[in-house]
Amino acid sequence: MTRWRKALIATKALISVLTQVFTNLGVGYLAYPSTDGPAAAAVSAANEGRWLVDSFGFYTGINGFWRMFSPVHRYDWWWRVVATDPDGRDRELSTPSYTGRTGVDSFFVDFRETKFLLNLWTRPPMQNAYIDSRCREEQRAGRAPSAIRLEMSWRAILPPEQAAARGDHRDPQVYSNVMAQQPCARHP
Repeated sequence: MTRWRKALIATKALISVLTQVFTNLGVGYLAYPSTDGPAAAAVSAANEGRWLVDSFGFYTGINGFWRMFSPVHRYDWWWRVVATDPDGRDRELSTPSYTGRTGVDSFFVDFRETKFLLNLWTRPPMQNAYIDSRCREEQRAGRAPSAIRLEMSWRAILPPEQAAARGDHRDPQVYSNVMAQQPCARHP
């Protein structure tokens, strides 16, 4: 074998092993600082690098989360965007998927929204950018939340025999998990 070919094989093996180790260690994303500056840029770069490793591991199939033959998840899930006002009260903000549509608009499904929400689920940098966008939107509307959080809510879809007996295909128990939360910085 040529020297270049050996170097290429060694590099691929090293990247594969490091991706597996990095994934199995469970290294998480860093929390974003509340102010802009060099620290925020460094955290953003570190989180972007973490996301690239996750993406590389997923698309190459070496991260251990390959699910081709696993059972299908039977969940009805949705995002909730919750703003915490300065007085400590929570209020739910509308999301694009759940805003009222009328007439012809309600007949068509916008798959871009679904794709966006699926991407949002697995990418903390996108979650934080979305929260920042919603903070700016709320401030432009004259409301000034102190923080916004993204929650994933879900409930199981029941097996057909249980659904028939209940008269509803959804489990009554709803679960929620905070996926991301950050304070709202003041925007001009």
